[in-house]
Amino acid sequence: MAYEDELNRKIGNKFYEIEERLKLTFKSIRGDISYIKEKLDKPTSDSEIKYELKQINEKISTRFNEVNKQISNLNNKIASKEDLEKIKVDFDSQITTLKKQISKSGIKEEITQSLNEKITEEITKITDKFSELKSSFSKDFSSYKTERDKENKETIKHLEKERNDLIQRSEKEKQEILEQTKKEIFDLKKEITKKNNELLEKLNEKEDRINTLQGQISYLKGRVNKTQPEEPQQKSKITLTPIKTHEPGKTKDILFKTLKVLIIIIPLILIGYIIYANFLVSHTFNSFYDIGSNEDAKKSFLSPTNRISEADINASSRNLTSSLVYFNIQIPKGSDKVDVSIKFKDNFPNNSYISLGAQDQQVWHYSYKNIYNPILNQLNNYQYTGNETRIYQINKDMPLISNISEIPKNSIVASNVEIQSSITTQKYNITPLTINTGLRGGHTFYIYLKDNLNLTVKKQDINWYNNSDDLIINLYDLNNNLIANTTILDDGITNVDKSTAKIQDGQLIATNLTEGIYKLQFTDFDGVIREMSLNTNKIVTNKLFLSDFEGYITGSQKPSSIYTKANKNSDITFRTYHSGAFQNISINNDYFSINSLTDLKYQTPSEEYTIESKINDIIISSPNYLSFSKDSYFEPFDYSITSIPSDLSKVDYVITDYYPIEKQGDWIIGKASYNVKDLYIKDGKLSMLINTPHLGKEETQNNTIPVDWVNITVYKNGLFKI
Repeated sequence: MAYEDELNRKIGNKFYEIEERLKLTFKSIRGDISYIKEKLDKPTSDSEIKYELKQINEKISTRFNEVNKQISNLNNKIASKEDLEKIKVDFDSQITTLKKQISKSGIKEEITQSLNEKITEEITKITDKFSELKSSFSKDFSSYKTERDKENKETIKHLEKERNDLIQRSEKEKQEILEQTKKEIFDLKKEITKKNNELLEKLNEKEDRINTLQGQISYLKGRVNKTQPEEPQQKSKITLTPIKTHEPGKTKDILFKTLKVLIIIIPLILIGYIIYANFLVSHTFNSFYDIGSNEDAKKSFLSPTNRISEADINASSRNLTSSLVYFNIQIPKGSDKVDVSIKFKDNFPNNSYISLGAQDQQVWHYSYKNIYNPILNQLNNYQYTGNETRIYQINKDMPLISNISEIPKNSIVASNVEIQSSITTQKYNITPLTINTGLRGGHTFYIYLKDNLNLTVKKQDINWYNNSDDLIINLYDLNNNLIANTTILDDGITNVDKSTAKIQDGQLIATNLTEGIYKLQFTDFDGVIREMSLNTNKIVTNKLFLSDFEGYITGSQKPSSIYTKANKNSDITFRTYHSGAFQNISINNDYFSINSLTDLKYQTPSEEYTIESKINDIIISSPNYLSFSKDSYFEPFDYSITSIPSDLSKVDYVITDYYPIEKQGDWIIGKASYNVKDLYIKDGKLSMLINTPHLGKEETQNNTIPVDWVNITVYKNGLFKI
């Protein structure tokens, strides 16, 4: 498919270039004719007319020679027969128009005839050139097809070799990890045994001390009881006896009572200290790991070792050589927060970043936070409020705020953390709606419902990739609680098969719903949502992948129309993955060219917009909401939330937990902070990973990242700080 896309791209670019040059040529010729007409409108002699005619003929000859040269150069390029015919028809149409303009221009018959003869002669030459070009194209295309088939075979052979090599490397890597794991388990068991023995020795010492203390107490009790005077018998009458100051029995009685008090108080003091140390006082636990040191060289803190370089004792560092590198940290019971700082060097290619992940589920799942991101580093130029989560004021015309609840209405907020916009209180009248605009893969919509949801979906797999293509449909409330869901199963074709597949139906029903806004999610799959019918016409999103495209399903191509509304200056972003979808789309009757496989932005001042596409196969995204018609448009929230863009000028606020980096010469210190309650702790340990995505790409895998140290601080809160 890549070869076809590249071929289509080259063909499209070349014919676009030829078409533009032809337009310029005819524009120049028309200018020459206008010049002749202007000259002829003035009194001139025949000699002047003939001189002007000669000049014009020379110019026309030069123009047509340029066209011939362009067509001659085109002989070496690959083009399609249909495109050649189209250019020829367009060219003939331009010539016909030109003749009519010449006829209407009032030029003398002698000049008109001369121009017609010249044009006819050039048309004959160009027609011959087109014939030669078509013949050359057939030959070149046949040669290209043969060459492409050969390349495909070589590519398949190469991929097969890479697959076998990958299997061998995977087996080797698996074996190394297994051996490393066995060694770590052995070392851990050894360490645990050592710790247990130490604890047993300490426990025995404490038991000996307790036994000694109990013996001493028993001895003292015996001494006291032996010397205690007998209590006098109670008399029937109460008599007052004066107190004797130096009575020997009283001293021993005080000693006995003191011992009894101490026996009660000492355990209470111990229990109080335990409560004080564990619950009343805050503690901070710090661990520092010097990566590449002598100790780290003996036993690496980072793993697996085949994803990092050997320890560099001189530089006291190691290099990250693969995208995912792991390490474990100790988390004392009852801890509240953990901060992780890493010192590393900036050896990143363009548009790259590094993030830190902390395991947050029992399965393999990590919560990622950027610790270096050039886009987020721009935030150092803006004012902000907050500490761990900061609110940056990007638009100087907006107020500096300290709380999410203070965000002004109709603001555009960019964020990489989970925040929820305030919900609109507006009520809507709703009617049933059928959407027959095709959508590629997963989508998320906001819908307005009353009482219930009745949704019918038609999906069609395109089977461009292996594996099953189940479409899961989920309905959530705005607190991300799952209300209802259903699944439209795969069409039965799990291998690559680009023949037209059958259309499948599915239905999702949810009842007893509170009136308001809900989130409707279609999970990603290798197919197209052909049609949706639901009992509400209020449905919007921030991103659509229009798929009524001949390249996906034969015969499915038809125009699409999307409505949006900008409450302030912003951008609509367009993208396509195939050069065959290069096109001019209409935005309020203004044409915008999709002519690149990169993001293209269309600026939208505060206004309503209708976007129309005839070819589709484009992704449309915007911080504003997109709908399938003006009637289905509504604004579910008081302000819009979008991902953080590279151009911050298009948003009002940025909300992020990204810590500004600290620089030390060529080194960078990045930091991330986590709430322990959100993480998965097993046996007092937290699994973390360093993610450097560019190291997983062949073209940037040599941009290894040196790491100097990892510093970990765990906080355990109490009622008081020490």
